[in-house]
Amino acid sequence: MSVIDWSKVPERELAAEAAGYRGDHDDGSAFFFDAEDGCWRFEMVDPAMLGAFASADEARDWIEAEILMFEKDGNESRATFYRSMLEAGFSEPVTIGLVGSEGRLWDGWHRTAVAIARGERLPAIVGTPRSLPGPADRSH
Repeated sequence: MSVIDWSKVPERELAAEAAGYRGDHDDGSAFFFDAEDGCWRFEMVDPAMLGAFASADEARDWIEAEILMFEKDGNESRATFYRSMLEAGFSEPVTIGLVGSEGRLWDGWHRTAVAIARGERLPAIVGTPRSLPGPADRSH
């Protein structure tokens, strides 16, 4: 399996990749805009900017609980996959909608937990909306 150099992927392809994840955690906020309405880039980000976990200990506890759940459910391959990420890291980016200095995950909770637990930066496909909706548009 070849590893993708995400830093060389054109913006339109990053947008297409992101589009597949927009609805996964969409809370109706400005962070979850249509992928074609955003500007997209690859970068290494500080996972703390996502507010996904309060601490490295919380992130490690969460991912280890996920691993145990997969083992209990007989999904050893998935448990092994996440355990290997905890041990060796990963290169597959998460997808983030960014507004100002805050971001929300479109995809990548497990990878975010691993990066925080390991104390590492997070590879990310980052999108910012080309224009923000007005206050009336944010009420949903």
